Amino acid sequence: MNTDTPLRVLHVMGQMPAAGAESALMTLLRKLQNSQVQSDVCVFSDRRGHYEPELLSLGSKVVRCRLNKNVFSFMWRFYRLLKQGQYDVVDCNVLLFSGVCLAVAICVGIPKRVIHVHNTSDARKTNLFRRLYRNLMLRSISRNATDIIG
Repeated sequence: MNTDTPLRVLHVMGQMPAAGAESALMTLLRKLQNSQVQSDVCVFSDRRGHYEPELLSLGSKVVRCRLNKNVFSFMWRFYRLLKQGQYDVVDCNVLLFSGVCLAVAICVGIPKRVIHVHNTSDARKTNLFRRLYRNLMLRSISRNATDIIG
């Protein structure tokens, strides 16, 4: 790693409420303050999260990539976000939807693609569509993640 430029990391979260995975991320970012790592956080919501003011005070950017019913529109916006941010690492914390994010990250050429698994289930009712979605996302995760952390 070139010590002149910080390692650029994008943490992908659904939102930033005062909750488990978000609190763990904040603990990490507080410890990384003033280090050779520049961490930004991507959220899928337009709503301002509990931790956003602190993120900004730590020097992180909060970037919004709204998730709506049109997944292809989301993928295009996420692709542009990754290209513009010139990230070295994408760290996904959105369980199954990480499969989409990691596939886009590999298309951009992000060398390090990490998924953090915080749950063992998505707590959704199982039907044919959901079973297909889970299968597709798990395949994408296993193919596109360089590291899986549970």
